[in-house]
Amino acid sequence: MATEFQNPGDAEIRAILSKPVTVAVVGCSDNPARDSLQIAKLLKRHGFKVIPVNPQLDAGALQSALGEKCYPDLASIPETVEM
Repeated sequence: MATEFQNPGDAEIRAILSKPVTVAVVGCSDNPARDSLQIAKLLKRHGFKVIPVNPQLDAGALQSALGEKCYPDLASIPETVEM
């Protein structure tokens, strides 16, 4: 029997965001007009380690962003991602 997912409460979200963690940004782009890049930059400025994920990587797309290697999917990231 599957348990229904519930979003964490405000206190838990604040606790998660109060300490730097590793964050995967799926759909990350190197295009400054894309929200994914702006969000990745914001997270990095606030101390988070950002790992870009771009499913089109195999098609010769983005190889790196913000100084971090880009991965084609979450399963390919060789380290723990908290968010």
